[in-house]
Amino acid sequence: STAKRCRDKHLEEALLLSRALSEGLQALGDAEARPLLRCVLAFQMEATSNSSSFQKLEQIVTQLAVGKEAVLAQEVGTLLSGLAPQGEVREPQ
Repeated sequence: STAKRCRDKHLEEALLLSRALSEGLQALGDAEARPLLRCVLAFQMEATSNSSSFQKLEQIVTQLAVGKEAVLAQEVGTLLSGLAPQGEVREPQ
């Protein structure tokens, strides 16, 4: 579909930009990188049904997280903890 092609094109552009700007992105402090990481991770959670989009977003996350692995771990933990209420264990489907 046209929407899928458009999304894939824009994700590819974002991936290329993240690679081209990798030095500048690495220079960001944790406070500046956190909202960007949070945003890309949220998009990635929405893209779980589309492997191509998910993989491109994963590559962007990898670029953003260089030197900021602790921030990434915190953000992933925050997102995962929001999936199920405290103390609730979900059964595998």
